[in-house]
Amino acid sequence: MEIDPDKRVREVLHLAFLKFAEFGSVRQVAIWLHNEGLKMPIIVYGPRGRMVEWQLPR
Repeated sequence: MEIDPDKRVREVLHLAFLKFAEFGSVRQVAIWLHNEGLKMPIIVYGPRGRMVEWQLPR
């Protein structure tokens, strides 16, 4: 069973904001997400239009 794409985006963004409240630093959140292997959604535009892709924070 596949998770709803919108729900997946909401959940990972919610987690990022919770971690920001915990760490108090965007840099620390990015490091934590990367170390945990959690990808963040980004919007890309291509031949098929606007799409969500998932990438590790840089």
